[in-house]
Amino acid sequence: MRSPVESAVANRRKLVEQANASASLRLPAPDEGFSLDDMPSLAAVSALADAIFRRESGKTKIPNSHLVFISDEAARQISALPLLRTASGLRPCEALAVHTSQVNVERLTIDVIRQLPRTPCWPVGMEPRCVPPKGDKIRTAHVWSDFGPRLQALVDWADKNTGGWLFAPVRKDKWWTENADKIIERGIQLMNLERTAALEAGIAPEDAPPHFDIRIFVRTNSAENDKSGAFKTPKNTRPPLHLPSRRGGGLVNTEV
Repeated sequence: MRSPVESAVANRRKLVEQANASASLRLPAPDEGFSLDDMPSLAAVSALADAIFRRESGKTKIPNSHLVFISDEAARQISALPLLRTASGLRPCEALAVHTSQVNVERLTIDVIRQLPRTPCWPVGMEPRCVPPKGDKIRTAHVWSDFGPRLQALVDWADKNTGGWLFAPVRKDKWWTENADKIIERGIQLMNLERTAALEAGIAPEDAPPHFDIRIFVRTNSAENDKSGAFKTPKNTRPPLHLPSRRGGGLVNTEV
């Protein structure tokens, strides 16, 4: 009979083997890099947040899915994960470890002092086991000013419902880093299914729901941003994108 440690190692090895088996379907070639041209538009990220909300709350269902739906409030909170990453430049595991004590809503900053490891790090009913950020690079991330109202709402909800953790597990998942990725993947799957259905119905590509490349958002940082909140522009890429004003259109579906 395996010990708990041996079982955890075996489960982890199985996950890695499964990931390696499907890597060719999800990852770019070794010599294929990413530039700003590959990054999803702000409209696409907002559409992803909306898709996550609808998928996790059961507003939109997919045949043959056995997903256990969560409350609208919890779905609304977790749907903001890609938006926060885009507005702050946090890495995936850094975003999952954000506590309201790290957030200064008035100054629009987040103190990046920890991240979640990709292990079963969040025991049910307990606080997570965190580790220092990648490379021990403790820093202050600056958040786009137009995201301020949504950031305030995230902080208020977390203080009231999850002990201050902005993105606590929504289904008591101790493997939270892996399952948070799956939440984003389900949102992307829904977006792409809806786009395919729209195109098959004769809707013009520019009018159909946006396509979302899963390789970009699940595996890479959403943005690298400087103190002004703008994207840093790599050499030989197009000019940076900026968050549009909430007046006159603004972010799409950021209040779902």
